[in-house]
Parts: sequence; structure tokens; C-alpha cells
Amino acid sequence: MEFLPITRREMLDRGWDVCDFVYIIGDAYVDHPSFGHAIISRVLESHGYNVGIISQPDWKNPKSIDVFGRPRLGFLVSGGNMDSMVNHYSVTKHRRKTDAFTPGGVMGKRPDYATTVYCNLIRQTYKDVPILIGGIEASLRRLGHYDYWSDTMKRSILLDSQADLLMYGMGEKTIVEVADALNSGLDVKDITYIDGTPMLDGGIIDSIPVERSIASGHAFNVVVCTREKGWRNTGRDRKLPAFVYRNYPRLRVALSHRIAAYNDQLDMVDRMEAEGRIVVIRPEQPVVVGRMERDVVKLEALYEEGYRLGDAFCRQRL
Repeated sequence: MEFLPITRREMLDRGWDVCDFVYIIGDAYVDHPSFGHAIISRVLESHGYNVGIISQPDWKNPKSIDVFGRPRLGFLVSGGNMDSMVNHYSVTKHRRKTDAFTPGGVMGKRPDYATTVYCNLIRQTYKDVPILIGGIEASLRRLGHYDYWSDTMKRSILLDSQADLLMYGMGEKTIVEVADALNSGLDVKDITYIDGTPMLDGGIIDSIPVERSIASGHAFNVVVCTREKGWRNTGRDRKLPAFVYRNYPRLRVALSHRIAAYNDQLDMVDRMEAEGRIVVIRPEQPVVVGRMERDVVKLEALYEEGYRLGDAFCRQRL
């Protein structure tokens, strides 16, 4: 079995004018099933798709990801078999001396936060080609998360990378479904039905989806509120500039009136509760716990109140 092409000449020698997918990887190209890129690329090949490999591109040079030109269906991006930060740093945050996934153990062939950097490199040249990310780095960072290396909370890698779709976990089935969808002409933004592909937070659009629950045929609906009755967000909405979330314009619009929309939904909950259409469980006292609260006494008091209210609700209903 031949290795997959890693140069334009090798692509042309196979009789291809273009690759269906160009796979950017943070590791050396090793065609062995212990490497995720080998499995994904060979699975795609077995389903008739042409895949070219770009291993450890120069992230300071946009031309390094242009080896094969524009792919027909999209770019695949993986930081490698390890999270790039674990690859680069010890638990004490000291720089490692060798990279086990680079020929000769040479360090410095991939950037920190490799998946994000590679995707942004692609976007410099290809503004509208689908970018699909996967691997351990993307999988573990698919949600908002604490980043040990910077000691900060980071948002989903989908946003920072400007990728269009994230496939987490073992993606050999998911990637075929996604490839078939793209090959059928479906726009990447409409691929919302495939398991293993997380979306941006749906709560931004519909924070309290009780109306959807009722419309789905559920007769008994319980809403659990995190604030006491009558609480409203007193902050002010701000219109976000066009460059923010430029790949997600509808998300930008939703975030620009997030506070007003949420307060409207709280009004709806109060009305539906008064009409007897829903049951609401909520704190009885004002909540004094912050988002990043570290006061154990406050946290325990809130927990105990929630447990007590939930227990009372269950006893009342049983």
C-alpha cells in the first residue's frame, strides 16, 4: 500500500487534479493505526475520497498549508496524538526538551495550541473552505474549559480556531458521514444532525426552552431557575462589532441582545407559572454565589437549599 501524498507531485502522480481533503497534522506522518491521522485518512480513502497529508507545516508561513492547493471538500486539522501543550510542557510548566512525535525528537516543529494556530493559518488563505477539526486537543477543548497552562478559562476551541465543525472522540464513523454530507453538496453550516459534532451553545438562542418542550408534546413541564422569583439581569446589551465571531454572524446577533431576550423568557416563565402550565423550582433567597465562587460556606449553603427544594418537590409529587 502506498503512502498518501505529501507533495503536489505525489498527488499528480496518482492522477489527482485536486485532493478531496487536505489533512493538516501536528505529528510526523506515520501511516500506522496508533496514529489518529492514519486511521481517519485511510477510512476516508476506503470510501473513495482523496486525502493529502501536510505534516507539521511552518505555522509562520501561510504558503506551508498550500502544498496541494484548495481542497474540493475541506481541510482536516489535528494537533496530533497529544495535546500540543502537554507535548511541549511538563506539569510544572517547564519546556520539554524532546518531541516524541517528531523525527529525531526535535522540539519546536509545532506551535503551542497547534489546532487553533493551524486553523487560523488556513483562514489567512482560504476564507470559505470548510475546516473540520478533531483529535485529542480539539476533543478535550470542545467546550468552555479551564486552561492549566495560562491559568484562565477559555471558550470552546471552535471559536478561537474559526473551524466550522468539530468531531470529538473516535471519529472514524463521524468523518465518513461528514464527508458524504459535504460531497452531496450540503453546506457545512447545515451539518447539524451527526453525532459526535458539538454545536455552539443552543442556550444562547433559547435559554429556557419550555415552549419547545410543550410543542414536543410533553404535558408536565418543570423549569428549574437558578435565581429567585422576580430576579432580572440589570446589565446592558452591547452590539458586537462585525469582526467578532465573523464566521458565526447569527451568533453575533443573538449575543447582541442576549440580556433582553433572557429577561423576556423569565417574564414568560412567570406568566406560564401563574397560568398553571408549568411548575417552577427556584431559590427562595437571593443567590450570593458568583460564577467562580471559592467560598465553600456559600457554595454549601446553595447546595443544601437546592437539595431541600428538590426533595420537597419530589415528596409533594410522589
